[in-house]
This record gives sequence, C-alpha cells and structure tokens, in this order.
Amino acid sequence: GSGPFRYLADERVQGARNAYAKFERYQPRTDGKPDWTAGPKIVHYDRVVWTTTPDAGTGVAALQTGEQDWQETTPHDLLPVIKAAGDIETRILDPRGYACMLRLNHLQPPFDNPALRRALVGAIDQSAFMTAVAGVDPAFQVSPIGYFAPGTPMASEVGLDVFRGARDYARVKADLKAAGYKGEKIVVLVPTNSLAQKPLGEIAVDSLRKAGMNVEYAGLDFAVVLQRQLKKDPVGQGGWSAAVGNWQGIDWLNPAGNTNIRGEGKVAGWYASE
Repeated sequence: GSGPFRYLADERVQGARNAYAKFERYQPRTDGKPDWTAGPKIVHYDRVVWTTTPDAGTGVAALQTGEQDWQETTPHDLLPVIKAAGDIETRILDPRGYACMLRLNHLQPPFDNPALRRALVGAIDQSAFMTAVAGVDPAFQVSPIGYFAPGTPMASEVGLDVFRGARDYARVKADLKAAGYKGEKIVVLVPTNSLAQKPLGEIAVDSLRKAGMNVEYAGLDFAVVLQRQLKKDPVGQGGWSAAVGNWQGIDWLNPAGNTNIRGEGKVAGWYASE
C-alpha cells in the first residue's frame, strides 16, 4: 500500500471480509485541513475491517451487540430499531444523498421510439420511488428532481412540473398506444441484492404495468445486471429494455461528471448526441 492504509490480502474472505492496517511509512502532508478527498489523510485507527453483510437486519443486530461499529446504509424500516437501542447514533453524512434513475434502452424497441419514451413520463411518480427507498420522512427524500442533485449549483426546478400530482394511467395507456406501442415485452433489470435498487425496480415494474405495458421482472444480482446492461442484443436474445440505478449526489453535480447525460453513446442502451 502507498496510501494511509495497507491492504491485508491474507485476511481477505471473498464476499465477506476485507482488512486494512495503518501504513506506518505513509507520511501525510503537514498542512491543510482534511476535507473529503482533499487535505492530509490522517489515520486514527490501527486496523479497519470491512464486513460484507448482505442482510441489513443482520448488520443492525451486530451493531446492537457491539460486534460491528458502523453500518454504511440502514433501510428506513430498520431505523426505529436503531433509535430504540439508545446507544447507536445515526447521521446523514452526505446531504447530497443518492440520485436515482430509471434508464430506458434507446437502442432496442420499443424504447428506441422517442415519442413512446415521452409518453411514458406520465407514468413516473418520483415520490413513489423515493418512499419505497426512504420511507415517508421528508428528511430522507427529495422529489421531484432533474439531472442534477438537489441543493447543488446546477439543480433547477424548470420542467419538473410534469412529475407533480397524481398519475393518470388511463391517459398514459392511450398516449403509449398513439406513440406506437403494440404490447411488446419490456424486460426490466432489477438488482435484487441492493437495498435501494430492489425497491426502485419494484416500483418501476409496477408503474409500467399500470401503464399497460407487457413487463418481465428480471431480478438479478447487481454484478449480473451491470454485465447484462452492456449487451446490445434484442430482448428476445438476452437483451433488456429498462434498468434502475442510483448514483451518489456528487456524481450529478454537472454535465461533465454526470455520465448519464454525456451523450457519448458508448454505453449499451444509452443515447448518442453530438
């Protein structure tokens, strides 16, 4: 290791544990203030052990018994359990949070049709997606949002009225039909081992079905979803139609950093705009 920590490869347990030790030969800069990725890297622990626990409930139980000191993300339905414990502190470490998106495959029918994509907007209730992930507490969610994280310099309310108010699924069905939708199968990729993306996927599938679309729920491991998203094959040959995802808010600060709006066309399913 050349940084503040040294990776202990001999302690690794694949899919379960990774360990790091303070790297004694690392010399942090002598001036500046530690601030996220900037400033000197001051090490306060001799060892750090990352434990991968797919089940959040197991992680919360480990916090309660003192087996673990910290949990990266806690589902909203388990927050009351933590708060009731009394000696466990919860914080929102990054006020920018996570930005979520339903990505449509622009390369394959039927979403290669711009009119059909526009018609589908009427079926999207951003608040329903956020409630599924973060519960009803307004401190943990913001909607509607655009392509930049709320509270950041480029964020704007312009054009977001389309997401406000109740959804009119009867109208969306008619709009989709008028745009050319003929009942083609829609395959939605859902990472079932992701605490946030699984409920996002379930809301997406439900929304598209309410809009009258013929939807197949493709529940897969997150790593498999990433691999499948690279496929440019038609749906009938293992391709896909839509996928859910989330990014840290810091990834959605500007057009240069937000890969979703670059328009390079290099990622399978995404658009090209010179």
